[in-house]
Amino acid sequence: LFLNMQIVKIFFSLLLLILSSYIDYDISILNVQIPFTLQSFCLFIIASFNKPKEFILIMILYYLLGILGCPVFAGGSSGASKFASGSGGFLYGFLPVGLFISTLLKPEDSWLRIMTIFLGATMIMFAFGLIHLTLKFDGSKALEYGFYPYWKPSILKLTLASVIVLLIRKYLLNVLSFKTPIGNS
Repeated sequence: LFLNMQIVKIFFSLLLLILSSYIDYDISILNVQIPFTLQSFCLFIIASFNKPKEFILIMILYYLLGILGCPVFAGGSSGASKFASGSGGFLYGFLPVGLFISTLLKPEDSWLRIMTIFLGATMIMFAFGLIHLTLKFDGSKALEYGFYPYWKPSILKLTLASVIVLLIRKYLLNVLSFKTPIGNS
């Protein structure tokens, strides 16, 4: 039963990550299309409820599906070439970001700790994206393409994700600790 629940959790986590890639719009800067999606938002939530090994499996499946041509990357795109595109650093940054969250987050964490971990994860995501963009262009272009348009929405996404994680955890705690009295009439 436990293994079946684990498989279901991994399946729905992967599905949520894929579906979140379809909620996007492109920001075009100097003929460079950089997609803005809800993937990092969902990635934070997924990583919060999966153990590191489960998260690694989710990401392996996600990357394999995309490389094999399934439309799972931002905007329904696919292919190994996405890793070399302008948003490639953010894409391969998903794995270390999720591992950071799934490793550090504990069930008893406060909202402030969750938000702090998500802020650290956001900084890791930006580091991967900006290093990748710097190698493609230069430092100032990397900031123009990969940071300035995204830092404010990223703060909003990490704040909302931390609230959602806290609310889901409180709900699950209440549901799991609810006991029906037996033998009382």
